[in-house]
Amino acid sequence: MIERKNLSGIDLIRQMDMKQLAFTWSTMAVIKRVQVVVFLGTVLLPLCVQAQQRIELAIRRQNESEQQFRAREARLQRQFQIRMEAARKAGGKPNAALSAKYGYIVDSSGKAILGKNGKRIPVRSDSSAAPWKEKEAKK
Repeated sequence: MIERKNLSGIDLIRQMDMKQLAFTWSTMAVIKRVQVVVFLGTVLLPLCVQAQQRIELAIRRQNESEQQFRAREARLQRQFQIRMEAARKAGGKPNAALSAKYGYIVDSSGKAILGKNGKRIPVRSDSSAAPWKEKEAKK
């Protein structure tokens, strides 16, 4: 409230101007705060939304990549199990009778069992068979 005691007209105008100025400054401060809030809402909020969308996209891609890895790993394991089962069924154990006939080590189906270098492993004769072969060769 404006006090009117002993105030001249100029003092009264000055006092009213000061109060008007204070009101204007407080109004401007409120307007500046509103402008900041509007700026945050129009500029920063969309940036935050975009960042959140990028994060969600990265998470989705990572999950897809993990699923693809798990599916590939399961497929490779199944293929390995199928091959191992086929190898078990095929045999792979040496067959003495067939090996003696062919002259190199073979399995029960007649397939050659290869050595470390990938070549056939020849059948070695025992000591009792060797003299017999020499006798046959001399005749």
